[in-house]
Amino acid sequence: MQPLAWAALALATAALAWVGRRPLRTGFDIARGEAAGLVWRLRHPRRALGICPAAHVRTRLDIFAPLDDAPGGRPVIIYLHGGGWNTMRRPLFACSARQWVRLGLVAVVPDYTLYPRARYQQMADECAAAVAWTLEHCAEYGGDPRRVYLFGHSAGAHLGGLLAYDARWLARYGHTPQALAGFIGSNGVYDAEAEHDLWVRRFPWIRGRGVVWQVMGASREGLRAGSPVRYVTPEAPPTLLLHGEIDRVVPVSIGLALRAALQAAGVPVVWHCYPRLGHIDALFRAAAAPQAPLNRDILAFIQQTAAASAAPPLAAQRRSRSAPR
Repeated sequence: MQPLAWAALALATAALAWVGRRPLRTGFDIARGEAAGLVWRLRHPRRALGICPAAHVRTRLDIFAPLDDAPGGRPVIIYLHGGGWNTMRRPLFACSARQWVRLGLVAVVPDYTLYPRARYQQMADECAAAVAWTLEHCAEYGGDPRRVYLFGHSAGAHLGGLLAYDARWLARYGHTPQALAGFIGSNGVYDAEAEHDLWVRRFPWIRGRGVVWQVMGASREGLRAGSPVRYVTPEAPPTLLLHGEIDRVVPVSIGLALRAALQAAGVPVVWHCYPRLGHIDALFRAAAAPQAPLNRDILAFIQQTAAASAAPPLAAQRRSRSAPR
């Protein structure tokens, strides 16, 4: 199963590189990094794998924690992976979790049911269950439930944006978006209608049958209802938006439109656009090196929001040694 997963990731990476025209890493390099992450996933002393976040949910999540605790707990990052709503699984992103744990964060990586077995409503509900579980249980793994950050890339940023801006998803589990310390979106599909129209202009033959169209319910109304940008209110959590300058999968304009909506609503928002990087480059550079720009920007955002809420910043925490759980 694992070799097949690595091969699938390499093929998907090659396809994205072809679309982006500016590959910065080969599929082989990324698959090799994924292999190292899978080994770490199984050997890391403080991890819990395959947790069911709710009785009615069939998907699972993994949680990883640093080996030492900090007073009051550590910031927590919940990562919703991308893959066009129809590819990838949580074990493939253990390489990203490894870097965040090295930086002192508790990392949670959930799965969600993929298309065609599910549409976005089921995916968002499963992600909401994972967020609720994290808010209620992260302290057991050294996390601080007051500093839980929801991070998504591409399709995962779409689902994360729904949870962060539309209160109905978390309400089912007794929580609100205000329980999140912040939302982090990387190259996200915040406007499903704009994303669908982009691909139809490129490939007219997919009109009425593209993945975005199908996942959102195969209608214009579904595309609009499934767009996080339409749910921005002044109560939205602080947001960090990250985007590759030459992303040809999800154009920069979609990220800028969300930034404008957040600014108009008075929501604190930070924007970083990475020069000469495409759809997946910043993410996988961060999975390979803890000091990569994406990781630095996430840590800066966590410190900034911690200061705004009077929580102790990550850099000021004193580590105390404890036995691995």
